[in-house]
Amino acid sequence: MSLGLAACSGENIKTTSGDSIPPASSQTASGPQNKERPESVTIISLNASKEETELEVPYDPQRIAILDMASLDILDALGVGDRVVGTADTSLEYLQNYINDDISSLGTIKEADLEAVMAAQPDVIFIGGRLASSYDALSEIAPVVYLATDTELGVVESVRRNAMTIASMFGLEDKVDELMAGFNSRIAALDEFSAGKTAIIGLVTSGSSVRRSHAGSHFRQYCGYRPNLRDGSGYSQRRGRGYRGNGTAGMKVMLSDFTGADRVYIVCGYTDLRRGIDGLAALVQQEFQLNPFSNCLFLFCGRRRDRIKALYWEGNGFVLLYKRLESGSFQWPRKESEARSLTPQQYRWLMEGLSVDQPKAHKPVSGLEIV
Repeated sequence: MSLGLAACSGENIKTTSGDSIPPASSQTASGPQNKERPESVTIISLNASKEETELEVPYDPQRIAILDMASLDILDALGVGDRVVGTADTSLEYLQNYINDDISSLGTIKEADLEAVMAAQPDVIFIGGRLASSYDALSEIAPVVYLATDTELGVVESVRRNAMTIASMFGLEDKVDELMAGFNSRIAALDEFSAGKTAIIGLVTSGSSVRRSHAGSHFRQYCGYRPNLRDGSGYSQRRGRGYRGNGTAGMKVMLSDFTGADRVYIVCGYTDLRRGIDGLAALVQQEFQLNPFSNCLFLFCGRRRDRIKALYWEGNGFVLLYKRLESGSFQWPRKESEARSLTPQQYRWLMEGLSVDQPKAHKPVSGLEIV
């Protein structure tokens, strides 16, 4: 699969009227300098069959629907993020500015809410590969721009081409050249430095910051293994906090066997899973008057019961966990909006797909005496 360009810097962009727009070097950041602005341009996108096709899209669209986070990242970098009227759910911290009450929720990058997309009245819709099957249905609402990574070109060149394709819709090709400047030299420098070396690097988020974690520390704590880099044998069987690993490749997910917290709280009802670390921590503290910095695990569930988020304070930073079931759903309490404390047994029931309330289960007995 290859992704072509409708326009690059120094080339003209084809319009539906057969005219052409001057290259980006003769345009301002807000569009072409000539008074006659085209109503639409033609770009190269992919269709439902993942084949290249010419696509007519509005020039300088004002209302944008996002169902692909890579495209949102590019639009944000180009400075046209204020045109976004609706977006799919995302847990990416650096895109949380687009998760708010002013921007409609359009579903997920795997399943679009067609009614919400239609209500947003977009001029153009951006999708990724997971929504290829919905291409035709979405195309009835607005033109659908479907971009992807070309494995033959590689990630960097694919990003460059996709960014240039998107930029051509706004007359911002010069901005792409500016953003991508120096990438090739930086990659060459990294290749030279890393030649003959092996390393495993983990990233741990702490609020809005990201810090590096050396091999054997957080990698071990949250994956259950400690990388053994000295003899090249792969992974040792050291067990990390919150996980009882067995040293095999088929390790269990930490959330299903979490033992690091003193207490587990489940936030009943519906929680907007587009919230990131800061949003969930604020919810815990402000709405339920609980301390998010305590040694407690807080669980949240969205409208769809097949996915949950968990928030845990590790001592020097928050850990945000996300679990999506491939089949089945969680039996999540919906009637009450409260943070309910779970016993270890109730937590196991929840993670196994059972209700946390089991009326036939044996109840603990207290207050007895031997006489």
